[in-house]
Amino acid sequence: MKKYILLQFVLNFYLLLSSQPSIKVDTVAQINQIKSLYSQFNKDSKKYIKKDFNITGESTEGGNLTIYYISHDVKKMVVTFYGETGKSITEFYVKNKTPFFVLKSQVIYVKPIYEKNMKILSKDEERYYFFEKKMIKWKDNNGKLIVHNNGEFKRKEMDILLEFDRFLNYFHTK
Repeated sequence: MKKYILLQFVLNFYLLLSSQPSIKVDTVAQINQIKSLYSQFNKDSKKYIKKDFNITGESTEGGNLTIYYISHDVKKMVVTFYGETGKSITEFYVKNKTPFFVLKSQVIYVKPIYEKNMKILSKDEERYYFFEKKMIKWKDNNGKLIVHNNGEFKRKEMDILLEFDRFLNYFHTK
């Protein structure tokens, strides 16, 4: 309960701060740069050092965090949580210790993984674009753009940044 109250306080405080005037961003130019960085990061991924962590207690079938880095510079983090009838995958693309692009996928299976001939029923993806720790674009599973001036957009931005910090902490502490 205390965690919930603290999280709610932090969320409200963040929303208050986020409602202040923000930097004007040339979104089209930023999105093009993000797409270019995304392609380059995936192209260079064989050059990165890869470190895996087991994540327990957050899903029914466990989870995995894979961090790709050069020196101590994290480039990409992939978080996968497994369930009996699906899995969720979050990919964080990182530059200067902050995410610039996040891809969240949800895969649903036709039947539980332990049954024979298990197949994928559906796969949903959402895309989040960031500039200087601010989400500048959110594209949902249907390709629809979510309006940036509503509370849901700000909450999603904060949730993603908190999740990013939590998983980045594995790299620095484990």
